[in-house]
Amino acid sequence: AAVPGGALTERFGRVPIVALSGMIGAVAALLFAAAPSFEALLPVGALFGVALGVFMSADWALLADTAPEGQAGRYFGLSNTVTALASLLAVAIAGPLADLVNGVSPGLGYRAVFVVAAVEGAAMAIAAGVATTVLIPHCSPLYSMVRARDVFRNSASALQSIAAMQNYYAPFGVAAPPQH
Repeated sequence: AAVPGGALTERFGRVPIVALSGMIGAVAALLFAAAPSFEALLPVGALFGVALGVFMSADWALLADTAPEGQAGRYFGLSNTVTALASLLAVAIAGPLADLVNGVSPGLGYRAVFVVAAVEGAAMAIAAGVATTVLIPHCSPLYSMVRARDVFRNSASALQSIAAMQNYYAPFGVAAPPQH
């Protein structure tokens, strides 16, 4: 799922794919909680695995894009550390929560854990979209749409500028610098 996730991230942007894969993971967590049998868990596990693979591709691409120049390694290390600590915290919370719910209604403890995970996943997906749009405007879907509109509107002036640049360099026998 990571390779197709990378392609989706390149095509649709980091933030929308982080948010979408987070929401799919949250839905999978709810489906885990509602699964009536072990056999029903297997396709849900596949869905969750795909969502996680896509999320990791988009999340790391977003981190690479937003880390200060020359400090990406430091930020990836910090991200991995926080992820590991969150995993430890999740186990510390989920076990006692499952035991507590099982004490009230035997067999429902794991379902409560997945409901909490679904709420957390949905909140993360929403927060990622909102925070990134506010804190890192150039990564937001709205910025991408406005930028595409501006590029389309200004394409005629851009072509005129390129032509003028080529005319400027031509008398000196020098090719115009490549346009990016």
